[in-house]
Amino acid sequence: PKKISFGLNDTISCAQPSVWADTLMFFASNINSGYGKIDLFYSVKRDDVWQLPMNCGSKVNSEYNESFPFFVNGKLYFASDRPNGFGGLDIYSIDFFDNNGRLELLSNPINTEKDDFGMCLDSNQISGYFSSNRSGNDDIYYFKNIFPSFKNCVEMKNNLFCYTFFEEASLSTQDTLGMTYEWSFGDGAKKRGLEVSHCFENEG
Repeated sequence: PKKISFGLNDTISCAQPSVWADTLMFFASNINSGYGKIDLFYSVKRDDVWQLPMNCGSKVNSEYNESFPFFVNGKLYFASDRPNGFGGLDIYSIDFFDNNGRLELLSNPINTEKDDFGMCLDSNQISGYFSSNRSGNDDIYYFKNIFPSFKNCVEMKNNLFCYTFFEEASLSTQDTLGMTYEWSFGDGAKKRGLEVSHCFENEG
């Protein structure tokens, strides 16, 4: 093992590291430049040396305790005991490097009124593990998201209820040359012709 000092005083605690591609590390620390007792920090590795840590900022940290970071594909997961959650430690996520990223409180059954923490996911963020004391002891739980991802979807268009009507038998015969076809659509509208189009206001 090789000790990582970050250039910090040895009295400062750094714990629960999450390393991405051996170049980016998130961890929890009681560095006194934070927002609360325990904050999340990150360090970048340059020339095989981990640089002085940077605070993750107010979009992540609060006056309460943030811990157990896990970073995957741009998204940071962590636990916090801040209020307005489910209770105890709750797991949050945020697109960390997105300036417009918004903090998201993960829903039940991930979070409960007990302590839920230590999220760890696969690279697709579909399945993974986390810890919880919901059963009375700290246990590890596995989960898998069975719902499909609907990212970058085209906005659903309104149904215009427009149709084209034609009389198949009449189109293949010459017997209709002296006749006029009139269509009544049931909504008060009428049109004439062997093939006509009409748009209804609604279904029915």
